[in-house]
Amino acid sequence: MPWPANSSDLNHIENIWGILVRRIYTDNKQYQSTEALQEAIQQAWDDLDQEMIDNSLSHEIYKNEIYNNGQLKSTIE
Repeated sequence: MPWPANSSDLNHIENIWGILVRRIYTDNKQYQSTEALQEAIQQAWDDLDQEMIDNSLSHEIYKNEIYNNGQLKSTIE
């Protein structure tokens, strides 16, 4: 199954950005300044757990293998 070059299935950071966005905007939080938003982004980034990142990446790699009948190499080419 061919994927476009900018496919989010192959861009694993998109999952991490999604986690950050959910944490930053919990309870529909609104920020009154750019500085406050930047601080929230930095705090959310600092709070990321390495195990959660690893699990997210492992899940995406596994999903790509399933989509390509177990042949990970050709999904990355």
